[in-house]
Amino acid sequence: MSLENVVSGSREVTHVTPPMRVFDFDPAPYAKEFRAKGYVHIKGGVAPEFIEMVKERLEEYQRDRSQFLSDWEFKNKKQQYLFEFPEDNRLLREGMDTIAAVTGMAPDKVTLSERHIKVYAPNAHPNPPAHKDRFASRVAVGIPLFMPAESAVVLYPDQSREINGFDSSEDWRNSFAAADLPENVLKNVAPIKLYVGVGDVVMFLGSQIYHERINGAKAVALYLKFNDMRLDPLAEDPFMAMQRKASLARLAQITDHDLLDSALEVSPRLVRVSRHYTRNDWTEILMGQVAGEKSFPLSEDDVALLKRVRRGQKVRELLADAGIPEAKASECLATIRRLGEGGSIDILG
Repeated sequence: MSLENVVSGSREVTHVTPPMRVFDFDPAPYAKEFRAKGYVHIKGGVAPEFIEMVKERLEEYQRDRSQFLSDWEFKNKKQQYLFEFPEDNRLLREGMDTIAAVTGMAPDKVTLSERHIKVYAPNAHPNPPAHKDRFASRVAVGIPLFMPAESAVVLYPDQSREINGFDSSEDWRNSFAAADLPENVLKNVAPIKLYVGVGDVVMFLGSQIYHERINGAKAVALYLKFNDMRLDPLAEDPFMAMQRKASLARLAQITDHDLLDSALEVSPRLVRVSRHYTRNDWTEILMGQVAGEKSFPLSEDDVALLKRVRRGQKVRELLADAGIPEAKASECLATIRRLGEGGSIDILG
């Protein structure tokens, strides 16, 4: 918060300006509703000053195109811009804590998987097929910035609540036979329609509940998406960027002796491990993918080690679990260093 001194007569008065907040509501009354339904619409739940800040940033992004996400532009539907929270991350942390309180996610594990401002095209289709968000977007949080009166978020909370286990909505959709596509499965099902206006916030299970925006032409909304599985597949959580930077610094300085007492985590930015069969005699290869980086080869031993890592586990505990005596640990330590430098593992200290 900031302090402003004002002289009033013979005395000095100090006004305390409270810090900006994302939300302006008590989460406790909404937690039971979210648990029961998987979604909640909170009217007037967003702090007005936060909305104004996001609008100002969007105007800046549209002028200089600095945050424009070209890979996320959907022709005749919407453009997207990467929203930047203030650098101290206090505002983001406060928002995370409120969302955790409403949705029941573990506060110490909440991870930001997406932070996009979505600008819908004037000719956006009024009734696109419903979808589910990627696996890492367990909870979607919608904050309108401009919303036509006829636009609504539609939800199908009682149909097909299986989680989308894929890295994207596209991969999930491509896994279906035609008869199982949402536009066919939901054809005769009436959705829940939520008219979420500016100042409101909607939260729902994005990877589990079919949803979409109807009559979205010219709508603008900030969507924040979260999970408590420590997954950051788009490399958009600033706390994970800090963790990665610290991990590389530790790896550059630490001795093998001290590495044994260091804690580990499979990187939140490790998107997938894939097994491929090439047409060269069906040769089998393993590949890893870290968000925003090139894919890289992995061995069976690498994958076996990654599967054993538990968050916060010390290296010497990992060796004990794998049945590797410390006297023969050098090869495993070299593997951990290589996986750490490549982004598959973070050294937590």
